[in-house]
Amino acid sequence: DNGQGASGTGPGSITVYPPGSTGDVRPEAVITKGIDNPGSLTFDASRDLWVANESGKVVEYSRAELAKASPVPTVSLTYGGAGLAFDSSGDLWVATSPVVAEFTKAEIARSGSPKPVRTLADSCSVGFDPYGDLWEGSPDDTVAEFTKAQLAKSGGQPKVVITSLSLQGPCRPAFDAAGDLWAGNYGGTTVVEFTKTELARSGSRSPKVVISSLVYVGPGDVALGASGDLWSPYMNSGNVAEFTPAQLARSGSPTPALDISGPATGLNWPWAVAVEP
Repeated sequence: DNGQGASGTGPGSITVYPPGSTGDVRPEAVITKGIDNPGSLTFDASRDLWVANESGKVVEYSRAELAKASPVPTVSLTYGGAGLAFDSSGDLWVATSPVVAEFTKAEIARSGSPKPVRTLADSCSVGFDPYGDLWEGSPDDTVAEFTKAQLAKSGGQPKVVITSLSLQGPCRPAFDAAGDLWAGNYGGTTVVEFTKTELARSGSRSPKVVISSLVYVGPGDVALGASGDLWSPYMNSGNVAEFTPAQLARSGSPTPALDISGPATGLNWPWAVAVEP
């Protein structure tokens, strides 16, 4: 299932659509309990859904709870954020200005006010590459990497900083199986790819692939499915589009393979998308 975070008018919601959904389709579920200005969502290794609310709480919905008609949070943490991601050990990293905070798997097993075990400087949101390195997006023209070794302690400077004229607010980086970075430019209309080789050292780069649109505006936090397809929410045009691996192989303005859009969808300024494992 695909879940989109919406934070336009009102407190927002998470809308859930079954595989293959396209057009003006109604969601099979709408999650509102525990949702208040959602900034990011992701699944953990147990396929539980986690949502970062910018208003001040991170909430978890267990798989069992997600099967109910009106899910309620299984865990609620008093620590809000605009972004979140899990590392390979199951620790949760939450981006909330001015830091990215790490919480251990044990700390997030129950509701409460956990204390971060370490922090990094925050730019926007975070994602992990296949090698366990953490990448931060930004509200401007950079993405930055902290290696797995650097994450063992608080603070420090990024090992790699990539700048590009093709980056316009790449808030949350996402990675494919090859280690290439994909990001939606919420300050424009494009989704861009940088190869693993381009990411190996700091510098100014031109993306390998630029997916552009004259119709869809303001791509937010993109996500990649297991088959290599990419889902992009477009906050300003109010839709969520899927592009296949074949469409992502070269730059252009392809027509999405699937496009969830229209009044029945319930989408309201969709900012983030997560694909259930």
